[in-house]
Formats: sequence, structure tokens, C-alpha cells
Amino acid sequence: MKIGMMSRWNTSCGVSMHTELVGRAWVEMGHNVKILAPREETTPLTDQDESYVVRCYRFYARGRETSQDTRSFDRNPFFDDFDIFVVQNLERIPMNQLISIFPKIKKTAKTVLVIHEGEAPENPSFYKFEFDEVVCFDERYRDRFLRNIFPQEKLIYYLIIDE
Repeated sequence: MKIGMMSRWNTSCGVSMHTELVGRAWVEMGHNVKILAPREETTPLTDQDESYVVRCYRFYARGRETSQDTRSFDRNPFFDDFDIFVVQNLERIPMNQLISIFPKIKKTAKTVLVIHEGEAPENPSFYKFEFDEVVCFDERYRDRFLRNIFPQEKLIYYLIIDE
């Protein structure tokens, strides 16, 4: 299976850790994985990137994306005819640039959003995406705001139990 995942990678944050665990597991399972990661301009990398990591956009502080910032977004790595396309932490990526190519991605890929946001995002672009599935690991987020944004049939909730 050809899987694209847009997220932070090799940085010291929870989103990166989640992406790395899932992405590396998929590679070990034999899937063709491409990680579309931001250029880390202010945060040092924790390790050298693997061959399947492509740094192709700018990472934003929450709510800081500007519509004029198109030069730092390389669209080419996104046109790889993925079977599955996963986005983690949508509000911190260049949503305006991604939304412009999202219909092309959806032609071949099932799209999945993994929620890391703890509250309803302020950027109106967040609400323009039509993901096939939305994954949430925290019932507080699901109950506080996700049920008001996404149709119930698209919202998948996973309870993680530490045994």
C-alpha cells in the first residue's frame, strides 16, 4: 500500500513521536511510505531523516499561517497517487496551500485526519477539508468540539488503555 503522511518528524514533540511510531511500523510492514514533513526552521532535529522523508513545507505556530506564504510549499511530493493520505495536526500546516491540491489527492487516496488539536481551531480553512475519516484519541476533544465539526460516521475514537 502507498501511504503518504503529512506531519512533523524527528522533532521533540508528541505529534512527531506519534507519526514516527506509526510511520516506522508501516515501513516495517512493507508499505511504501512517504512522510511529508515541514522544514524545521526553529526546532533542531532529533535524528537524521530516513530516505522516505521529504521536507516540503513550512510549519506554523498555532493560528499563524498567512495566505501569502506560497513559496515555502512544494506541491510536487503530494502528487504521488497515494492509497491513503494521513494528516496530523492540521492547524499547524499550510492549510491554504493544502486545500488547493486536496481534491487531486482525494482522487486516489482515502484521506484521514488525526486530531492533536485540543480545541476548535480558529482558522476557517480547517473547516473546508472533507476527510474520509477523522481519528481522535481523547474523548474530551471529541466531546468538547469534534462532534460539532465532523459527521458522526466519519469520527473514529480510539481509547488507549495503558496496561
